[in-house]
Formats: sequence, C-alpha cells, structure tokens
Amino acid sequence: MFCYYTLDAGPNVKIICQNKDIQTILAALAPSFSQERLVVAGPGPGVKLIDKP
Repeated sequence: MFCYYTLDAGPNVKIICQNKDIQTILAALAPSFSQERLVVAGPGPGVKLIDKP
C-alpha cells in the first residue's frame, strides 16, 4: 500500500491513494479524526473541449 499527501492553500490535507486502500487509510485515521472530517473524493470527469463562439 502506498499513499501520498498534499496540502492546499488552507489547512486541508489531501491523501492520494488507490481505491483498494481507502478503507485501510480511513481506519488508520479514525482514532485521530471524527467521521465528518474524513471525506472521500475521486477524480472529476476529465478534460472537455469547449468551442469558442
């Protein structure tokens, strides 16, 4: 299992991992953070070409 972290401009930490490792990481973080502070998100829909008018 590998995971990486990054910080945005605010106090939010993002942990990047494979889907198969999400539950393991959540279980490791659960003793330190409340459930509502642990949010799982995935990638967006990707690039979309917008034609200029």
